[in-house]
Amino acid sequence: EGLTHCSGSNSHKARDMASEVMDVLADLAGQNEMDAMKDKFGPGGMIELLKSNAKTNSLVAGLAADSIGEKAMVSVESKVSFVQFGSVEALLYAVSVDVDPQDGTESRVTNMGDLSDFYLKVLWTLRSLIKNNTTAKERLGDDKGIENMLGLLHIQSNEFERSEEIKTVALSILIESVVDHEKNSRRLLRNGLDTIISLAEKVLPAPPRKSVFTPKT
Repeated sequence: EGLTHCSGSNSHKARDMASEVMDVLADLAGQNEMDAMKDKFGPGGMIELLKSNAKTNSLVAGLAADSIGEKAMVSVESKVSFVQFGSVEALLYAVSVDVDPQDGTESRVTNMGDLSDFYLKVLWTLRSLIKNNTTAKERLGDDKGIENMLGLLHIQSNEFERSEEIKTVALSILIESVVDHEKNSRRLLRNGLDTIISLAEKVLPAPPRKSVFTPKT
C-alpha cells in the first residue's frame, strides 16, 4: 500500500524508486519455488553452501543449516543421506574456534557481529542429526565434536548475547551423543569431567547440613 501511494507521488524520483522496489518484490520466489531450489541443491550442495559461508556469511550459512535440518528430518533415509555426505562435520566446522594465522590465537569473535542466532540454528540441526543415529554420533566423536561442545560450555555473554541458550543446546548435544555410545561416553569423561562437575555444582541444590548429633543405631 505504501509503495502504491508513492507511485502516485509528484516526485519522479519517488515514483521511480517505488517502481523499482515493486519490481524486486515481484521477483521473490514462492514457497514451492524455494523448496524446488533446495531439492535441486541436494545434500551435497547444501552442505557445501554451509561450509563455504560459515566463516564469512552467517545469513547464508544459517539458511543452509536450517535447510539441512528441515530436509534431513523428512525421513530416516534422508537423515542417513545427509550424514553420509558430511553434514555433521560441516556443522561442527561452523561452530569451531577460528585460529589466527598470524599469531596462532584462538577466538570465536568475528567481523560478522553477534553469532548467537547462527550458532543456535547450527546446534539444533546437529542435535537433530545425531538423535537416534549411531553413525552420526560416531562421526561427531571422531571429528572432535565432544571437545567442540565442551568448549562452547565456556563461552561468555560478551562473546554471544544468547550464550546461556547456546550452552544449553551444547550440553543437550553432549547428552545425546553419549546415549548408547560407549566410545563417546569415554571421550566425554576423559575430556570434560571437570567441566561437568563444575556445571553440576552450580545448578544442584546445596547438600543438607550434617547433624552434630550422631545416633548410636
